Amino acid sequence: MTKVRATDACAMHDPALAARVGAFQRFDRDGSWTRCRMFVADAGDPAGFFRFDLDLVDDFLAADRGSLYKPDQLAGRTVFMRFDNDHPGAWSCSMRIAHGDTGFAATLKVSRLAPPKNSPIPWDQACTFTREYLTAILGNLVTLPPRPIGIEDGRSLIQKDPCPAEGPLTAAFPEWKVKSTGLVNAYECKLTLRRDDAYGKVEVSVRLQANAEQVPSEGETRLPAGLDGGQLVVTGRYQARAGLTGTETRTVHSADPGVTVGCSAALVYRPSNPSIPNSAQLITIGVDIDRTGAAPRPDACQALDRLAGDIVTALG
Repeated sequence: MTKVRATDACAMHDPALAARVGAFQRFDRDGSWTRCRMFVADAGDPAGFFRFDLDLVDDFLAADRGSLYKPDQLAGRTVFMRFDNDHPGAWSCSMRIAHGDTGFAATLKVSRLAPPKNSPIPWDQACTFTREYLTAILGNLVTLPPRPIGIEDGRSLIQKDPCPAEGPLTAAFPEWKVKSTGLVNAYECKLTLRRDDAYGKVEVSVRLQANAEQVPSEGETRLPAGLDGGQLVVTGRYQARAGLTGTETRTVHSADPGVTVGCSAALVYRPSNPSIPNSAQLITIGVDIDRTGAAPRPDACQALDRLAGDIVTALG
């Protein structure tokens, strides 16, 4: 994930090779810092276009390899092709190269489409061309060379590590220890803390993303909880933290409404550009506390208050 964050998906594309099917039009990151779409005019159909979708870190579990993808060889490496690529009327081709045994892969999909609703256009050379194109960029997808992503003036979360230091976490949860740290994706980190007496667990997550500035949901939501016949009650509000505006979503149990068992804050690190959809940069911090056992439970929102400043400061 460190290598994925340090590179630029758009720099992995090869517009010169894509020129075989038409003239380069533009790149689009599709609201993600690890994906890049390249649009190319369709030389054979003035009304159409080709879309090259590249995702540097896509979920790819072992079960997918047998049920959805079949192994293939490309430039001396094993790649994976979707079973449903080759069929009459095919208009796209999807291929993957696994990042070892991590459960992730780089995915390339090349499609021939027509506006305004991205209607498929039959393309009998879809997989022939996609194999050639993937061969050309395969080296970079394997090595993931470092490439800075250009940004507008101002601070940015792009290419930053979402995993917080353990010190602030153990300070916020005395007598708890960090037992595992995992990356859900390149920009989302989840840590699990446990007590020595094995009572329950605490999960802390940090996600960095480009999105719209969040708005709290109206009223409250009641969800089944299965504990003493009670319910989980979820409410949202605007709440600033660590010097950043944002929203808060808190969860309590109806049997013990004075202690939050779940708390999430979406903080605006970089405000939206009104002319660009989903251009705000958000730091979303979540704390979820397991209710099993009889030991005293820490309050999730109070813990989040203690964590937020250190997490935001560390991100710069």
